[in-house]
Amino acid sequence: MADVFVERLFDPPLDEEEARALAEVTSECRMLHRVEWRESYLSSDGRRMLCHFQAPDGEAVRTAFRQSREALHALWPATLREVVGGPGLAADAEPNVLAEHHREEPLTAEEAAAVRATGPDRLRHLGVTLLRVVVSYDHRRLLCLFRAPDAEVVRHALAQTGTARVWGFRRIAGDQ
Repeated sequence: MADVFVERLFDPPLDEEEARALAEVTSECRMLHRVEWRESYLSSDGRRMLCHFQAPDGEAVRTAFRQSREALHALWPATLREVVGGPGLAADAEPNVLAEHHREEPLTAEEAAAVRATGPDRLRHLGVTLLRVVVSYDHRRLLCLFRAPDAEVVRHALAQTGTARVWGFRRIAGDQ
């Protein structure tokens, strides 16, 4: 099974209850196509949501959305890597800030390794811990999920890295 991420944009903004209801709307079509919803990250302003699925491939997710008549802004299969937490980090720490890196040229393996290696040390003194890294299959999109005091701390710390967006979110999953 592949990890597949879907970006959705909303106007007007969604609240958490509406975001949970959206997961139910697509559940029947997802089951037909063997698409399992893992979790979603709803931005603090409710205007965007990143949804994580496991599915045979990206086309299965796209088909499930199409059949349930739900819109998506972008879809990409990716590799998800959990990062070992730093000192004092609870084993069940939840990320609350997401940083997106978009590139015209694919990220090389060396560049991705450098981000994973230097990011945590550079941010730890600010109370920021990198928890997950998501790299799209085409290596043009890199998502870093952090546990941080707020999005502004991460935005300021990453200002020189070419990060496209940094945003705070609320994690939504079926187990909550």
